[in-house]
Amino acid sequence: MDHLDDEVMDGGPMPTPSDALSVERPAATASDDPGRHEEETTSESESDSDEEPLLLYQRLGSATQNLLDTDGASCVSVSGKVLAIGTHEGKVHVFDTLGHIEVKSYSSHSSTVNDIGFDEHCEYLASCSDDGTVVIVGLYSEERFKQEYRRPVKTVALDPKFRAKKSRQFVSGGLAGQLVLNTKGWLGTKDYALHSGEGTIHAARWTGSLIAWANDIGVRIYDCVSHQCIKYINRPKGSPRADLFRASLFWQSESLLIVGWADSVTILRISVQESPIGDAFAGPGATSSAQPSSGSTGLPVFRNVQVVASFQTDYYISGIAPFGPDLVALAYVIDQDDNMLKLAEVQEGATYQRRRSTVKGSLRPEVRVITWMNEELASDALTIHGYEHYKANDYLMASYYSVPASGADFLYGSASSDESAASERGAAGTTSR
Repeated sequence: MDHLDDEVMDGGPMPTPSDALSVERPAATASDDPGRHEEETTSESESDSDEEPLLLYQRLGSATQNLLDTDGASCVSVSGKVLAIGTHEGKVHVFDTLGHIEVKSYSSHSSTVNDIGFDEHCEYLASCSDDGTVVIVGLYSEERFKQEYRRPVKTVALDPKFRAKKSRQFVSGGLAGQLVLNTKGWLGTKDYALHSGEGTIHAARWTGSLIAWANDIGVRIYDCVSHQCIKYINRPKGSPRADLFRASLFWQSESLLIVGWADSVTILRISVQESPIGDAFAGPGATSSAQPSSGSTGLPVFRNVQVVASFQTDYYISGIAPFGPDLVALAYVIDQDDNMLKLAEVQEGATYQRRRSTVKGSLRPEVRVITWMNEELASDALTIHGYEHYKANDYLMASYYSVPASGADFLYGSASSDESAASERGAAGTTSR
């Protein structure tokens, strides 16, 4: 634990490049009432120092600490049952959700593990690496599968129904610039390129029959039923280079996708209708998505994708996830005195590009709870040694979100040699800072 202070600020601590932070969201309390602000007394509003912070933080257990003493975390994923950490040495470690007990450990890669993810039953875990391999293992069996590719693989996502389907499908992508679907048939496994030609595949996430992925140009959504791209979202004008800031894709449900990338947030709602309305599927190479099945009236079924929220932040996003009806983001904050925001009047039609100067130093990372309108509800600065030397991609965040929310969801944040856990104040089993 070289980088994280033992003493946690009121806002709570957040990990450094190998930190792991978990947030447990308890059942609603009186403070969750929308009218809570009207019920606050004048004395309470005047004494901010007496107000309790929204989140409490704690370190994960000794098992994860022992790991991070010798290796650095490169990726993290969490389910309702276990926590998985990939390392720079090519290893994958599986722990209980509080990091006390190591459930499984294996070395399947010869280079950095870039991404890991579970199926919906948390019985299989997929990982990918710079060594060009994708490895899938059974968490409660000796089952193991390995697929080799010629270029570094940056992201992998299992079919949520991986356990139940004989096809055993997964998607992966990386520097080769192709989103590849691997499926099992009578004669073995076979790869199918779902999309290519738009640069590196940075992230991919799968829910139900929908796959979302981010490439150098923007974000696309693919419908596995109609076998078509149904939505394309271009990156905002003036966005920094795609590989400098990790793209965060989070399926809150099969009808809601949260996208956080650099300093922009986009929330997409996917609905099903029996006839297309307008140009819902516009975008380079995208077409309307008509499924082979028919609706109750016998008309073809279409998926309509709408942007329901979109805004820019005054920080860079190292991770984003739902937090009840709101959002929680791991914010990478730059020093505004040393890194002035520059509005370059580079006019392209009616739009202006926003460009930031080169980041010379960063402030402490923060956990921010915000609304869909970018209204800040809570902000906790995290105490980390050496934070001024870290970049946005040095921080990791993973979240488990049940649908419907059970009140016991987890949020993990990580840097590379520290780990800690956080929970909302009032949750059972929390510890003081």
